[in-house]
Amino acid sequence: MVVIELSPSRVEYKIADQTYLESLCITISSGMRVLDLSQRSDAFSRYCLFWGASVDKQIGVGHHYDVVHIDVNALSEKEFESSLEAIFRTLSANGVLLFGGEVAGQGKAWRQIGDGYLPSFANLKNKLNGHAWKMLGVVNNDVSTPNNHAQWMFFHVSVIKPTAFLLLGSPGVGKSTMARRHFSHLPVVQGDQIYKAIFDGKLTVSQQFREEIQSLFDPCRILRMTLSLFEKGYFDELMDVWLQNAKYQDVVIDSYVPPKYHKRVRDRFSDAGYVAIDMRWELSKTMCSKRAAEENVSVFMRGNSPLVEERVSRRFSLAAATGFIRKLISR
Repeated sequence: MVVIELSPSRVEYKIADQTYLESLCITISSGMRVLDLSQRSDAFSRYCLFWGASVDKQIGVGHHYDVVHIDVNALSEKEFESSLEAIFRTLSANGVLLFGGEVAGQGKAWRQIGDGYLPSFANLKNKLNGHAWKMLGVVNNDVSTPNNHAQWMFFHVSVIKPTAFLLLGSPGVGKSTMARRHFSHLPVVQGDQIYKAIFDGKLTVSQQFREEIQSLFDPCRILRMTLSLFEKGYFDELMDVWLQNAKYQDVVIDSYVPPKYHKRVRDRFSDAGYVAIDMRWELSKTMCSKRAAEENVSVFMRGNSPLVEERVSRRFSLAAATGFIRKLISR
């Protein structure tokens, strides 16, 4: 059981460990690294260990954590502010800070109550501005104190992630037009420019990757080249280049990617801390591939088009019929 002192009269309010843990709404999985800074109860630490996570009770040097758990009622207003700064330096790209505690629904103060503290919701919300946060729910008190108006509230807080708008469709569907019209305020990582920069030696990649691009590069054959690179195992190295050029900010990725690799692209950007949005749309294509254009023109140059043969056949048939009729008339 977790005991919180609510007033100078030392009225105790208890919340069961089970209720507390359920209200945190967090999934812990094996391999996670957790930082539990709360001294209120060891229930959360035991819960994380049970599911295979490692748990630290103080910030480890150079460690980054998937989950950080604090006791908001044990922190003064200044301590909470400084704790936020330290915690967000240690969170992993997809890490989350979580806490549950007594919060006053009225007022704007961060009051000391006995040996602990009672933040107001308005004050707490103000402190969380600049971060992505969600209030998960409220558990009402079983014991009330005069003029307290406090409830147990539970929060998840994380860094505001940049968004990667992924325009990965085939050549000719309007990716670059879409980027110019609707994302002109954002930087764009363009696949053909990345390939050209690698070809020219302006981007640092492995020598093998550079040589492969230099042997394949053709601005009119991006589709074929990209598919070839991915099939030869260069997917991850290309993603490294994209992420490096995205610079962890809102960004548009404008480059053809074969459909079977779309999920892997989303996963790479998500793992790097982005909100990855795969933008897809249907559009009647007016542009064919370079190979299809070559084949069409080749057929035309050989004069083997069924349509041409049909027209020629119809022309000769009409001439033959006209001649036959003239012969009949002359008789």
